[in-house]
Amino acid sequence: MRWILAVATGTGCLAESGESPLDPGSAAPVVLSARIACEGALNAEEWAFEATVTDPDGPANLADVTAFVYDEVSEEPQLSVPLLLQSGDAWEKRMPAAGSGLDCTFPRYSADFVAVDREGNSGTLTAFVDPVNGQ
Repeated sequence: MRWILAVATGTGCLAESGESPLDPGSAAPVVLSARIACEGALNAEEWAFEATVTDPDGPANLADVTAFVYDEVSEEPQLSVPLLLQSGDAWEKRMPAAGSGLDCTFPRYSADFVAVDREGNSGTLTAFVDPVNGQ
């Protein structure tokens, strides 16, 4: 397993990345960047989960990208959010803040963005609530 410490550009968020190749003949996907933020006007906020993911074996080899959200204070898991492929290597999910169980005024969430390929190999990047848009 290989871990890389990186700083996500544009958000000022500290992030960790890891790869876990199960099939030695297949390279693990790589989560290049990730972002979690609460955006929008009061009473119309939405959570945005965004990731840029590449797979050395080609984009068709990616099976799933999911954000696992944690409360950084209690370290308790909050929810998992499956992302949808938008185009190229961009994955995204937006959801209304109301009913999500996440509080837009609480800036202490992190999300492990996990990409899994068809062979079961995975890559991970941890992002923290965007301090600019995360209110």
